[in-house]
Amino acid sequence: LTLLNRGAYEFNYFMARLMEISDELFVAVKLVVTAIGIIFLLVHAHFHVLRIISGKRLLQIVVAMYGLLIGYELILLGITSS
Repeated sequence: LTLLNRGAYEFNYFMARLMEISDELFVAVKLVVTAIGIIFLLVHAHFHVLRIISGKRLLQIVVAMYGLLIGYELILLGITSS
């Protein structure tokens, strides 16, 4: 939300509409959707998606990508605070 207050925008149309309604609703939905996704991947850790990749590997990839996103946002916060 800090980045959004500093001029960034929410790329996801649905989440942008939720922000127009309420910041609290936006945060709640974002947390719930993320939690459901993580739970789904954990439950399916030993399954294979299209016989190509396991749920466990997919979860590892998602966590790594989420970490990169957090790093990117931290960089943006550093740039915008100057």
